[in-house]
Amino acid sequence: MGVYDDIVDFLSDELPYSAKTFLARRRNPSDSTETWNYFSYSYENGFVALVEAIYGKVEGHEHLLPPLYMLGRQSMELSLKAAIAEFPPYTKIPPLLDGHNLPKLFEHLCQQIRAMDYFNDSEWTWKVRELVEHIHQFDPKGDRFRYPQGLDGMKYRHVDITFTELVKAHGLITVFADASADELHLEKGIPLEQRP
Repeated sequence: MGVYDDIVDFLSDELPYSAKTFLARRRNPSDSTETWNYFSYSYENGFVALVEAIYGKVEGHEHLLPPLYMLGRQSMELSLKAAIAEFPPYTKIPPLLDGHNLPKLFEHLCQQIRAMDYFNDSEWTWKVRELVEHIHQFDPKGDRFRYPQGLDGMKYRHVDITFTELVKAHGLITVFADASADELHLEKGIPLEQRP
């Protein structure tokens, strides 16, 4: 069937005793794995891996779309936050890194870019703004597809997810965020491989 089933089936005679704890403090922690860029990179690659794994299998298996969306949304949020985190040493504007409000994060990134005097208010900017506002309209807190209802007990209204458009939106938003940070490093003459 698959790797998951192989692992669980192999241990089925020994379950539940064969299952062990799986989280532990790192013995040799690395500062490079506890950065906004690392988390952004990890989630982006996880999203891409899931896209590749389910491409062509979504029709008739729409239950795969909410987890894909959640991973993609988290990746988009982290890409904005990772880009924002690069600017304060140069702009002296405190970074806004809390919360899940994508339009607020996007506008803060734009504020940081403007402070560097290389803001390009172009079609890319307009389209990213439109997409983050679209996502926010349906999922303002980043929890719309995590649960069937809100904390108030009210069921969420049904929302369809379009696979290809989600992938395109993810690509556009993450590329915009990454390019913003790359441009900062080019402006400052810092080699890209030295990004924190």
